Amino acid sequence: MKPADSVRLLVLSALWGGSFIFMRVAVPALGPVALIFCRVGIAGLALLVYARLLGQPLELRQRWLQYLVIGLLNSALPFVLIATATLRITASLAAILNATTPLFAALIAAAWLREPLTGGKLAGIALGLVGVSVVT
Repeated sequence: MKPADSVRLLVLSALWGGSFIFMRVAVPALGPVALIFCRVGIAGLALLVYARLLGQPLELRQRWLQYLVIGLLNSALPFVLIATATLRITASLAAILNATTPLFAALIAAAWLREPLTGGKLAGIALGLVGVSVVT
């Protein structure tokens, strides 16, 4: 990994972790649904601008339902649940629980979808657990 990539990764992790602190502070004032509506809305607008700058056709009129379902299930609903949880748990615990999402997704895919757990996937899960443990 190049030094510039390491810097980008550190900045990304600081922004991601910082969002949980912001969430913990803002949820009592705005409520989980309103806060996440704003968060997802701003992210959606940023992605729309980015796609336009790249000249990527989004076909919003044809695919609006697909975008809505994916946005609700992959962004809005999980973040509303995390934001609701931050009313009772610390921001650091919320970030740690969120960090375990891909680990549990791999295990659920193996159990429900019969996705084989290869050596690489098991190593990734183990490395992820170690990383979350270190953060904890």
